[in-house]
Amino acid sequence: MRTLVRQPVLSMVLSRILLIALLCTAAPGRADTASADVSDLPPYGIAADGAMVDPWEPLNRKVFAFNEGLDKYALRPVARGYRFITPDPVENGVTNVLRNIYEFNTVLNSLLQGDVENTIHSLGRMLINTTIGLAGIFDVATPMGVERRPADFDQTLAVWGLESGPFLMVPVAGPRTVRSGFGLVVDSYTTLPSLSDERAFNWGFLAVDAIDL
Repeated sequence: MRTLVRQPVLSMVLSRILLIALLCTAAPGRADTASADVSDLPPYGIAADGAMVDPWEPLNRKVFAFNEGLDKYALRPVARGYRFITPDPVENGVTNVLRNIYEFNTVLNSLLQGDVENTIHSLGRMLINTTIGLAGIFDVATPMGVERRPADFDQTLAVWGLESGPFLMVPVAGPRTVRSGFGLVVDSYTTLPSLSDERAFNWGFLAVDAIDL
């Protein structure tokens, strides 16, 4: 078994609900300084001075309780069943395919961040795994030294100078900030399967992605 480090996925319906909620409740403020280095960003809900920023604590606690129940009675049992019935080679192949699909988001956001080097690096990785790796089933790029360098729209907004904003507990997706929550919505619209008109394909991708933890 392996731990998959990837962008958490919100279903299309929840992403639209989140977008409306974010627009109605708050907008991130402008940062005093913009930096292309996102490695030193503070954790979710933590200001630069270390203070907790959680003006919506009552709501966040309710959403947290909902997420706990959903995870306990629905998501976790399904994920365990998936891992139980799926052979490790197949499971690893599914994970690799999902990671390869998300390389498109990395390429797009690296370009938006002005990071030409990572744009070329991630595009090359995606092309290698899509071709030699048989549609991403096999990760042949990593052994070649072309490792994953994920980038998302939250990082892009940070590079553009937007502050993280208050702590926000998002249904299903978990702990976020206003900025990262908005970034999650944008990422959900720019994932390759979301660009397809085939609803069955979209929902199938979301279902597999949700349980492949």
